Amino acid sequence: MKNTFKLIILSLVLLGQHVFAQDPNFHIYLCIGQSNMEGPAPVEARDTTSIDPRFRLLSAVDCPELGRKKGEWYPAKPPLCRCNTRLSPADYFGRTMLENLPANIKIGLVHVAVAGSKIEIFDKVGYKAYLDSSAAERPWMISMSDQYGGNPYARLVEMALLAQKKGVIKGILLHQGESNTGDVLWPAKVKKIYNDLLADLHLAPNSIPLLAGELLNADQGGKCASMNSIIATLPQSIPNAFVIPSRGLTGTPDKLHFTSEAIREFGKRYAGKMLQLSGINVKMGENSKSGDIINLFPGGVPGARSSGVKETSVNGVFRGVTTPTLEFFKAENPNGTAVIIVPGGGYGVIVYQGEGINIARELNQKGISAFVLKYRLPDDQIMTDKKIGPLQDAQQAIKYVRDNADKWGIDVHKIGIMGFSAGGHLASSAATHFKKSYIENSSNTSLRPDFQILVYPVINLGDSLMHKGSRDNLLGKNASKEDILLFSNDLQITPDSPPAYLTHAADDKVVDVDNSISYFEKLRRQKVDVEMHIYPKGDHGFIFKHKGWMEPLFDWMKRNNLVK
Repeated sequence: MKNTFKLIILSLVLLGQHVFAQDPNFHIYLCIGQSNMEGPAPVEARDTTSIDPRFRLLSAVDCPELGRKKGEWYPAKPPLCRCNTRLSPADYFGRTMLENLPANIKIGLVHVAVAGSKIEIFDKVGYKAYLDSSAAERPWMISMSDQYGGNPYARLVEMALLAQKKGVIKGILLHQGESNTGDVLWPAKVKKIYNDLLADLHLAPNSIPLLAGELLNADQGGKCASMNSIIATLPQSIPNAFVIPSRGLTGTPDKLHFTSEAIREFGKRYAGKMLQLSGINVKMGENSKSGDIINLFPGGVPGARSSGVKETSVNGVFRGVTTPTLEFFKAENPNGTAVIIVPGGGYGVIVYQGEGINIARELNQKGISAFVLKYRLPDDQIMTDKKIGPLQDAQQAIKYVRDNADKWGIDVHKIGIMGFSAGGHLASSAATHFKKSYIENSSNTSLRPDFQILVYPVINLGDSLMHKGSRDNLLGKNASKEDILLFSNDLQITPDSPPAYLTHAADDKVVDVDNSISYFEKLRRQKVDVEMHIYPKGDHGFIFKHKGWMEPLFDWMKRNNLVK
């Protein structure tokens, strides 16, 4: 009996020692992914100096040339991942965290990443099948995996369990997706890895945040930027997941990797979100200006067909969009007005950067909250009724902004739509077809935009005024008279149509200026407030030539109490 009592006492003592050893002020973060997390950018002198001694790294591999042994703690000096990797977002994540946390807090990293790998390399069960098949064509990837004992996931868990003896795991940093571009199952695959990790580390389900960074953005011509619309859906699979924007971060000439300066800023953005989740608000790059990209139909896109069409992006122009999204640009000093921007492209492409992002930033300067719509391009392969697919996306965008207006400080009576070229046709469709809902709207949210701004818009689809490419793409080459009339939006105007601002160039050789003139006349006859500015020269796309073209627009908005 005495021996049993002694064993109980000894067990309690040992348990107490273990609990005491786990310092609650030592915050551990797991860093996983492929090359942009591994460390793609050159390390400069400033990256190796002034490193806070509270910033620590648990080496996941042996690096004799760096004096590191696997499973030992060291100052978090780059390279963080393996012996010959370079600058990682995790470098400046840790630095920035410590700059904003109390002096008694320490940050520790467990860093396991493999360049060029699919997310499958971190699958607890499927990693070997992946390495034995698709990855076998890349011997350098096998070599990297071998440095983790041939199983990166197992090494991550091994090191994380070791780290837990010293501190508390607070989150996961992920940057991966280039090798999974177009894979709609990616969020589910990440969810499985997340759930497996938490179970193997004896953490409660959904108990720690996962921060996933976007790939090189469309505004930098990122080759895999189309994957960002899939990454944007991750929080729908993992409630405690958050997407870190990459907008404005410069890329290297390969259009896949980030520059050293961008990697530093990216790390700060990861930190900004983690600090925000900790109740510490820090203004940091795009985190202070934008929210996450919004998947407009998280429950499934209406009328969608399964197809092999994949979204692509080159130099800020999208093709093959299958997942419609809304990208939010927050004004520094929001005035309550919001504009949903619909870029053009003849219903064949979306000029997302030039007629979307650039316009959003200009509106932000005037205190206007801006949302850029990436809508589905009409295609029989991906939708059951291509002529209404884009309109469904526009209506859903209006509904979403109106339903969430309070969250962004937006006046529900000051939500407008702005369209360019074929995007002007879609915007005018939303402004004239709002009485019929093409989406699920059981809440009866008003789908009527409060104002419309149309820039060299396609309006009439009849033979005399039509832009042939836009009509053929939307309605087909053998469009019926009924469809042509229905989607000739100057013929759909009523006294309830929202007030409008129109601008066009008289010498437009792509979309006849009479499209705008006809729309103006029909609005005027229905006694709808309308203003039009026609430039004598400028041709189609004149906004790229005339820098001051928005000044008359802002004057109109001021007179209509939309800006100050």
